Amino acid sequence: MVIVDSNVWIHWLRTPNTDVGREFVRLLDSHQVSMAGVVLAEVLQGARGEPEFDRLRTLLAALPYYRIHEANLGDGR
Repeated sequence: MVIVDSNVWIHWLRTPNTDVGREFVRLLDSHQVSMAGVVLAEVLQGARGEPEFDRLRTLLAALPYYRIHEANLGDGR
């Protein structure tokens, strides 16, 4: 399972027919992509209008979602 950073999502949305875009679709199709809060917020914030926002929200809601808690981060050492 991979949490894909927002820059990959944005790249795929803007230029899907690239090596990065095709690999991303391969990961999506094989159910290997998951979502985390900050990435979700960044991707939705970049939507160009309500139709794209709704399409993204539907796509993103279908992904496994990981909550990141401060307790899971350790003390930074």
